[in-house]
Amino acid sequence: MAAVGVVVAVSGDGDDTEQVSVRTATPSPAVEAPTRTPRRTATASPAPVATVEPTPEVDRPDPQSLLKPGYALDQSLDVNMDGSETGQIVVVSHTVRKDKDGNPLVNALPEVCAPDPVNGSPCAFRIEVFAYDQPSGWMSRYVDDHANQFAGAEQDLSIASFILSNGNRQALIVTSDRATGIGSGTGLGQTILSMERDEIRVVYASDLKATVQVDTGVAVITEPHFAETDPFCCPSGHRITRVGLDAATGEVRVLGEQIVPLQQ
Repeated sequence: MAAVGVVVAVSGDGDDTEQVSVRTATPSPAVEAPTRTPRRTATASPAPVATVEPTPEVDRPDPQSLLKPGYALDQSLDVNMDGSETGQIVVVSHTVRKDKDGNPLVNALPEVCAPDPVNGSPCAFRIEVFAYDQPSGWMSRYVDDHANQFAGAEQDLSIASFILSNGNRQALIVTSDRATGIGSGTGLGQTILSMERDEIRVVYASDLKATVQVDTGVAVITEPHFAETDPFCCPSGHRITRVGLDAATGEVRVLGEQIVPLQQ
């Protein structure tokens, strides 16, 4: 840093003096050169392992692998009842009929699945819904077994789905054609399944020759209606039930019912 000194200059006549500032250079303190640190050799970190989230395309199993032992696959259906990325898998199967020696008689869905007192047991139908669970994989979330209950009964079971009014979820329609033991002896049962808060539940079920039509995201079930004075054989009207998404609650439920008298 430079020091400042003062020099007094005197004029010739001795009357005036003048002060002049003079800067005198002061040597700066020595500056040490920075010490060079040896360069460290970088060690490569292990590459991160990519994790792939399960998707319907990657992790979807063969429906055959989901069947209960001793059952043959009739139908499988991919549905999305909860709006998730993986959705659900529904399988319909039936027991393989065997003869009295234990040999299979049927390898696919028979046209008529009726008890056979000579050759062996009747068919029993089964519907099962599987949903994906992150730690465990595809897990059974709903099971319904339909077994023949009447001698000489015929039975069939099929599934279909329809898109609900919000557009990102589906409900499931289960149609069972089986003997009822009343009236004409047959019935077309209809069951509507939905998924609410990870639970699959029955929204509506009918066993009385019901039919289902889908109208703009709503299932319309038509079935016979018996009044108190109707004979056992003959209903006097139709019950029409609408099942769909309740916009207020976000749940699938019965939206309304109507009794329509039959034309006389």
